[in-house]
Amino acid sequence: MPVPKREPRGSEPQFASAAAVQIVREAARAGVSVVDLARLAVSDPAFAVRVLGLVNSPALGRGRSITDVNQAANLLGVRGLQTVGLSLVLSDLVPLGADGELLLAQSLRRGMAARLLASELKVPDPDSHFTTGLLLDVGLLVHAGQSRSAAIEVARLPAAHRVMYEEMLGLVAHPEAGADLCRRLLLSEETVQAIARHHDAVAPEGISARIAWLAERVASVFESGAISPAREQLIAQTSEIGMKAEQLDRVLNQLPSLVAAAASAFQREVGPQLDLNQLRDDANTRLVDMNRQYEETVTTLRRVLGEKEELSRQLKEANEALASANLSLSELATTDALTQMPNRRALEEALGRELARAERENVPLSFAVLDLDHFKRLNDEHGHLAGDEVLRAASAALRATMRKGDLAARFGGEEFCVVLPTAATEGAMLAARRFRLAIERLEVEFQGKKLHVTVSVGVATIPAVGPFETAEQLFQRADAALYQAKHQGRNCAVAAAPCQHSV
Repeated sequence: MPVPKREPRGSEPQFASAAAVQIVREAARAGVSVVDLARLAVSDPAFAVRVLGLVNSPALGRGRSITDVNQAANLLGVRGLQTVGLSLVLSDLVPLGADGELLLAQSLRRGMAARLLASELKVPDPDSHFTTGLLLDVGLLVHAGQSRSAAIEVARLPAAHRVMYEEMLGLVAHPEAGADLCRRLLLSEETVQAIARHHDAVAPEGISARIAWLAERVASVFESGAISPAREQLIAQTSEIGMKAEQLDRVLNQLPSLVAAAASAFQREVGPQLDLNQLRDDANTRLVDMNRQYEETVTTLRRVLGEKEELSRQLKEANEALASANLSLSELATTDALTQMPNRRALEEALGRELARAERENVPLSFAVLDLDHFKRLNDEHGHLAGDEVLRAASAALRATMRKGDLAARFGGEEFCVVLPTAATEGAMLAARRFRLAIERLEVEFQGKKLHVTVSVGVATIPAVGPFETAEQLFQRADAALYQAKHQGRNCAVAAAPCQHSV
């Protein structure tokens, strides 16, 4: 799935109806008259048709047929004409086809839910709450303009998980993206805040924001995949503001038919809108797949977000450790940040010194290369944070089993190297066995799980009488022995054949 880039702030989608955008912005200005807006409405046939469609829509329940645009404009008023303009703006953002049906149905569901809630609570001007509810998912429609597949994947998730999934994709969360667009359309700050906060954990202050917040949760009952628990939770939330369960049930029962009716005013299809009983009947066939997909997605999301938090914590601790330890630049340059072992640079320096000493003093020198077995699989199954814990534990076990004077380093990834001064082949193989057993016995605790790992070891030795080798030649022989250990079944140590060349 192509992941859209974060859209720069201030960029605005392209709208087919310039009159719609102009009317939305003009309606927000002080002193604007219905006559002025009606003149703009008549200048755009598409807008004029939408005005008549909305004023005659059964979803709004006006019960009369209007054919004159000016008369319709007078009935709708400034706020109503702004609603029509916003509906055209919204239509421009909704893609065609089945994907568009899903996105439009979800927007209409929130708009009609907000209108019904306002009516039940006897809040003035329920049409204005319809407009706010209609725009709750406008940020998701903005994402659809960048990547339809990403927006649809988000839209198919239960509402409670959508913001977290957008964050994982690197998208601006749709409440924030929608609020930004509405602010640029000059909508009231009250409307902007209602859109920005409709996914807050607790109900925000202000009647407009609170109705929008509840409308999101009413809509999510139909989109949750678990209707009864979602409805019970919603009853508890609405009771806090004085709404009775029977009032909420009226909203839930009316919503599907009103969504379908509202779609006609948009001259778009939204497909069949199932009521809660029909959704329950359909649940047995749908929930098996939905729950599996959602649980896998949520598990992945939680792991990824948890890793991000853990990495931030580790970075903070590392910075604090550096500050308290006042490490020198040379120490930093030769220390592996994850394991605090010497790094590849330190290894190369130490091996160079020991090679020179072995030749000068005619003493043996051994070199071991260790590679954790099936480490990629461990990372894939448990995440990179788990892999980091295993690497730290393995490095600690390695250091605990070394002789004084040996040097172990992290070479890179899951590979470690050990320089064994004065060790002949027999002693080096005993050391390799100690390393292997120490790591085999590790039990790494991570997020309630106990992780185990093994290691394969390749050992190369320069005897006291030579022939002497370069560091590269010694490493190549140890690495070839490691390759043999992997092919012998892993979790074992293999000594390299004696050197057949000299320098």
